[in-house]
Amino acid sequence: MSNKKQKIIIFIVIIIVIIILAGFGFAGEVLASYYSQGTLTSINLLSGLTVTSIDSFWYNASSIPTGTSLKAQFSQNNTNWYNSSGTENGWDDCTTTGGATISLSTLGWSGPNFYYKIQFNSNAAKDATPVVEETRVNYSSNTAPTVSSVYLNSGNDITLTPDDTTAVSATANISDEQGCDTISTVEAKIYRSGVTNGKDCTVDKNDCYSVATCTETSCVGTDAVYTCTINMEYYADPTDAGSYSAQNWMAWVKATDSGSLTDDEYSPTGTTPDVKTLLAFSLSTDTIDYGTMSLGTNTGATNQKVNIINTGNVRMDVMFDGYGASDGDGKAMVCATGSIILANEKYDISDVTYASLSWALTDTATERDWDVLQRTNDSAKTQGEDQKWSYWGLAIPTEGCGGTCSGYVTFTAVNDAAGD
Repeated sequence: MSNKKQKIIIFIVIIIVIIILAGFGFAGEVLASYYSQGTLTSINLLSGLTVTSIDSFWYNASSIPTGTSLKAQFSQNNTNWYNSSGTENGWDDCTTTGGATISLSTLGWSGPNFYYKIQFNSNAAKDATPVVEETRVNYSSNTAPTVSSVYLNSGNDITLTPDDTTAVSATANISDEQGCDTISTVEAKIYRSGVTNGKDCTVDKNDCYSVATCTETSCVGTDAVYTCTINMEYYADPTDAGSYSAQNWMAWVKATDSGSLTDDEYSPTGTTPDVKTLLAFSLSTDTIDYGTMSLGTNTGATNQKVNIINTGNVRMDVMFDGYGASDGDGKAMVCATGSIILANEKYDISDVTYASLSWALTDTATERDWDVLQRTNDSAKTQGEDQKWSYWGLAIPTEGCGGTCSGYVTFTAVNDAAGD
């Protein structure tokens, strides 16, 4: 039997990174006789790498002699083996010389684990066998996105709207080396800096807002800009003064790409932006109507009610001032005939009879410590807390007035953030 040289050179080449597979090459002087079958098993070729998809396997067979065959099989754990169609213990026939690709997309594999087997089958005479020069596994890698330049309200203080919401936005620059179109989701939190748990705060319209899906405003190449908008309630905590004056409002933005990699960033820490104090209120009615009354009578137990509703973000007291025709005229009402003096119109925070009403109207604004609170209930306004009734009564003189009577009562809010 004549001698022949057998030389099998196997290279494992990976996109971006080239790994030389050591220990599986064969060279040297051998007899021109082969085993009927031999199998080459690789090491884990992707260990330690970030792999979002294992895409294909490439081989370069320089020779597949007649009567011989070459097959391939793939695994992620070196135990369970599949062909490219996902059939367990199945094989792919490698019939092409000079380089060919086997797609692995059907397997749906990702992660840092990949092994392959190549089966060499000699001819019946055992004097010829396939020769493989090189192999490659092609995979897709990924890097996390980068979040930067996070700003809340462009760094400007936030002015709220009485009894309504105000659109407030955080913006962020987000880049991804795989292209900005690979950014799959962007979320945000907007919150008072001292709130419990910071960005992980529980959603509460006083101090913590969540944006589940931010809006892409531009995407060019690898760089995108996102805007995260909330509707901030009128009663959001102020930080320009009061209990939270040492704090400010912040934004946190998190980006996730198509490979589930993430990055996040905060708006700058410091003194801005602040949510500004909003002192505002509304009344349930603009008319106190006592109806028809006779001379020498009073309203008794039938008071007229005006609800005072805090539509700002700070605790408040209320000042009351009355006049008949012009401020300072000393009258509660001016009638078609005569007038009614200020002392005859009275009010209280409690619904009591006319004789028990606590205060007579005055012609100068007088503050009452009524503590109409900042709203804290996201579901609804709360009577007795952020809104309070005022009760009004009137006495008609025994003589000297008649016909239709009218006058004015002025309600003025006073900041009572300190609760004094």
